[in-house]
Amino acid sequence: MSKTDINTFENKFPSIEKAKSFIKELRNIDLANTSLEEIDNLINRVFKYIPFQTGTINKGEILFRVRVNKNQSGFENISQLGLNRRDKYLDSDYGRANRPNESIFYCSDNFGLACAEVLHNLKDSFNRKTKIAVATVSEWETLRTINISPVFYSEAVLKVRKDVANIKDSISKFYRSKELFKTETLDVSDLILEFFCDEFSKDEISVLSDYKFSVWYMWKLKRMNDLIHPQFIENKFDGIVYPGVAMRYKGDNIALIADDLDKKIKFKTAYELLCTEFDFENAIFKYAKIGELESFDTNGNLKWRII
Repeated sequence: MSKTDINTFENKFPSIEKAKSFIKELRNIDLANTSLEEIDNLINRVFKYIPFQTGTINKGEILFRVRVNKNQSGFENISQLGLNRRDKYLDSDYGRANRPNESIFYCSDNFGLACAEVLHNLKDSFNRKTKIAVATVSEWETLRTINISPVFYSEAVLKVRKDVANIKDSISKFYRSKELFKTETLDVSDLILEFFCDEFSKDEISVLSDYKFSVWYMWKLKRMNDLIHPQFIENKFDGIVYPGVAMRYKGDNIALIADDLDKKIKFKTAYELLCTEFDFENAIFKYAKIGELESFDTNGNLKWRII
């Protein structure tokens, strides 16, 4: 970068005092009565540059996705486990990364976290120590390198995930040692990223509109993708990876953008688990496999075998 480019870049950042004041203002917003478009306008006026970290998931990795069996009835088609479902199945409200009626492929890097994430949403509807739930775990293989933006740098996460703390420290030392940008610029960039990381790791969700800041971050990433020249299309982000709230940040969740999803992942297999004795505070629960997939045909119809 030339000196002129660096100056132009740094001028996009507010002072550290302004950044701290604005983040405090954002935390006090009544999200339930503020539209996503209003949030967009508000953030863009002050934070003219939003930092996105870069990372990848290798080709051939397995991602885990879970759906709860309602009334303990099994799923009959792959389309019910993935995203190729009828519009009526789309989430009509905000999720951690999706706007209402927007398709996002939520999955995890291990089946325990994938189960906990969906069962965690049911925790107030049954006695976790005595009741049971049946969940279907589906496995999906990555068909190419997946470009993801990690959203890990929340203080709550860093206390638990020493691996993440070490990575953050190494990246910070690298950029600061180069002395390419002013220290204040890097400090403000860290503050902005940490704010959105806090939103992705937020456990206390009173109403679904509490997700609006994390949703906005994903929306911003998707719009940034649209600005990438076709020559560099392989550098577009495929989604976001963030720490698993349901298991006290022990494991990673992935939210994949639905565009061309069949070119990113493919269905491998599925199995049914009986889950009980949920202890989300200590990130544990008990499970037993009760069914496994025997086969599936070209139309995606599933044939199950009871164990």
